[in-house]
Amino acid sequence: MIEINLPTSKSISNRVLLISSLCNEPSTLINCSTANDTVVLKKILSEETTSLAVNTEDAGTAFRFLIAYFAIQEGRNTTLYGSNRMHERPIADLVQALQQLGAEISYVQTPGFPPVNIKGKKLKGGKVSISGSVSSQFISALCMIAPLLESGLDIEIVPPFVSKPYVDMTLSVMKSFGVKSYFKNNKIKIKYQRYHATLFTVEADWSSASFFLIAQLIRPELKLCLRGLQRKSIQGDSHMNDIIFFFGYKAKYRLNKLYLQKHDCLLMPRDDFNFSDYPDLAIPFLVFLSIEYPMGRVTGVDHLKYKESNRLEALQTELAKAGCTLIIEDKFISFLPPNLHNRPIFFKSYNDHRIVMALSLFSLLGNEVHFDNPECVQKSFPDFWIEFNKLLTSLNSNLVPYTLPSSVV
Repeated sequence: MIEINLPTSKSISNRVLLISSLCNEPSTLINCSTANDTVVLKKILSEETTSLAVNTEDAGTAFRFLIAYFAIQEGRNTTLYGSNRMHERPIADLVQALQQLGAEISYVQTPGFPPVNIKGKKLKGGKVSISGSVSSQFISALCMIAPLLESGLDIEIVPPFVSKPYVDMTLSVMKSFGVKSYFKNNKIKIKYQRYHATLFTVEADWSSASFFLIAQLIRPELKLCLRGLQRKSIQGDSHMNDIIFFFGYKAKYRLNKLYLQKHDCLLMPRDDFNFSDYPDLAIPFLVFLSIEYPMGRVTGVDHLKYKESNRLEALQTELAKAGCTLIIEDKFISFLPPNLHNRPIFFKSYNDHRIVMALSLFSLLGNEVHFDNPECVQKSFPDFWIEFNKLLTSLNSNLVPYTLPSSVV
């Protein structure tokens, strides 16, 4: 049995950190993520000054949440910036929504994109409309400041609405800190109220777990046990339970660990998979389909172009190096039967943690896999290579990427 130690959820951790900073009293936070995104956000929130240039590096979640956070910090003048890629990621919908509420936010360079200057002030709140097509983080950012606005906030989300489970997660975390909300038919209502400090334990990360669960589907002889996952999770990416069931496995939970077990249920053939609610699961799943199930088609992934890289184009380019063909069409992704080989593969990382972790799955097929920047996994899963190497060792493979840190190899 291979026991995999998963990181705790950075998505939950980032929400907990921001909300706890909005409490009047300190909270006790247990198992906060050590991912770089969370470390960056924690450091920024601990700064106490009235005028500051704030660098979020490539932490997209932190950047979006902090736009709303700094907008209500009265008397604080903040210039918020990040990496070059961060400055290519759109934020106009969130900025416009905050400006509707009276926020003083201006673009420093290109309209619609970071960096921005924010002059914090007291916002009254009220009604606001925002598109749900680019990022659920915009909506989550508005939700988290809503209880502190004098009139609360009524948010109308204009469809299409991607990644809805992440907004559900936000509201669930807010509830843990004593804030009530109403969410139905793309409308969210949050009244003026107070956050209350609490004890909060962050659960293990389902997004990170997906790479190992996909590994099990690719190499059934692996016997995995994933530590820290909960049967009842506030993370939308626990949808992995349904994915692995369709491909012949069911999850068994015992003592806070997940085990996989084959099942013999007869399932109807299925070719179409919609990932509009689960963008982080889409990346390893696209790699899996390209290898094992090329008749599959994936929809609801257009917003992946706004992530740490243009993930669809990145995958299309890199999968071709491994003999897999990903076809990007208007509304769906499809594949051609793969022409796999066992030659060394030199992948480009695009400085994108999920691209690297997904493409590492090719080493399970016997390929010698290399990356130009394997350490970008620090963004979400600092110990990924240590845990992934357990799979290669179990398969008696010596094909560990030579670019791994020497302490891992």
